Amino acid sequence: MQKLFWLINVALMLQSAPMMVAAMSVESLDGSAWILAELAGETLLDDVAVTLAFDGGRVAGSDGCNRFQGAYELEGDVLSFGEIASTMMACPEPVMRQARAFSDALERTHGVRLDDGTLIFVDSDDVTVASFDPQPRDLAGSRWAVTGYNNGKQAVVSVSADASMTLEFDDVGNLGGSAGCNPYRGSYTADDGNIAVGIVATGMRACAEDVMAREDAFLKALGRSKTFRIEADRLEMRNEEGALQIAAVRRDDDTP
Repeated sequence: MQKLFWLINVALMLQSAPMMVAAMSVESLDGSAWILAELAGETLLDDVAVTLAFDGGRVAGSDGCNRFQGAYELEGDVLSFGEIASTMMACPEPVMRQARAFSDALERTHGVRLDDGTLIFVDSDDVTVASFDPQPRDLAGSRWAVTGYNNGKQAVVSVSADASMTLEFDDVGNLGGSAGCNPYRGSYTADDGNIAVGIVATGMRACAEDVMAREDAFLKALGRSKTFRIEADRLEMRNEEGALQIAAVRRDDDTP
C-alpha cells in the first residue's frame, strides 16, 4: 500500500520546463537540428513538419512527406547541398507541393546566416529562400502522449486515444506518467541520443486483462529503449538493434 500512496500523485511529479537550445554559430552547424518556419512563396501547411539536421558533413530530415539525406558543404557563410536522396512515398497534393518547394529551396541555397537564433538560407542574390527555428533535442522537461509501443513480438501496436499512455521526463532524472491503467515512476539518464531507463515502479490498481497486458508490454518496451530521437513534435525510442520500441507525440502544456 505504501507504494500505491507514493505513486497516487505521480501526475504532480513532473512539471514542464522550457527547452533550451545551445547557442551556436554558423561555423558550427554540425550537430544542430531545425524545423522549417518560413518558405519563400509558400504558406506552410498546418501539422506538416519539415525538418533538417546536420551531422558529420551530412544533412537529413523530412520534407513533410518523405525522408531525405545527402551531403552539404559549408565554407564561411557559403552553404551548398550535394545530391539529395529521398524516399518515394506519395502524399496528398498540398503536401507534395510544399515538399517540392522545400527541395527547390535547398537547391537554390547559396548562403546561410543566423539571425537571433533563426537559421536563414539565402540564394545567390542574398534573397531568403527558407528560415528555420531550432529543434529542441533534449528530453528534460518534455511531456508526451504515447502513440505506439513494441509488443515484444516484433510488432509496434498503435495506442488508441482513450488508452491514456503518457511519458514525461523532468530535468533531474525522473520519468513517469500513465501506463494505461496505473501511474508509473522511474529514473532515466539521457545524453547525445542515448537513454538508460532505471527501475520503474507502478501502482497496484487492477484493470481489464487486455489493459493490463498493454500496460506490461509498454513498460517492457520502455525498459528496452536505448536510444531516442526527437523530430518536430515526435519522439522515437529504439532498442540496441534499432527496433522501434515507443513512438509518441509532444503534449501541449495545457493537455490534461
